[in-house]
Amino acid sequence: MSYLKEHPIIGNWFTDHVTPDTVQYTEDFAKHLAKGSKEERIQSLTTSQLRKFFGAVKQLQMNVELSGYNESEMVMLKPKLAYAAGRSHKNNSSAKVFKIDDFREVIDQAIDIVNGSSNKELAFRNFIQFFEAIVAYHKVYGKDN
Repeated sequence: MSYLKEHPIIGNWFTDHVTPDTVQYTEDFAKHLAKGSKEERIQSLTTSQLRKFFGAVKQLQMNVELSGYNESEMVMLKPKLAYAAGRSHKNNSSAKVFKIDDFREVIDQAIDIVNGSSNKELAFRNFIQFFEAIVAYHKVYGKDN
């Protein structure tokens, strides 16, 4: 079962404002992403995978600050994440569960919420905060920190 189905994200975390529930979600999610097991063949989300994608998000943030929100650039984060997931699957054929898939599913839905928002700039700023919180908590709970 997917993480997102068991732990849905709330649209108003992006369309209105970040809440204490948002922060708790990011902590729980980061803890989930950092947890792996060789015995159970569960591949955690590595710091390297997260940082690469974080770099793309921060680049987009700089572009938004310079030129305004661009829905196309935001949606192009999805194939970047799909590529990273595909690489993970190919490079770790012994694993049967990949936490990058849960990460991809949650971030894809967050992107859809931002792009569907009536105030995309606000939703994007909240997305950045959501994402930064995941990165911060992953640093706390990740093995390779």
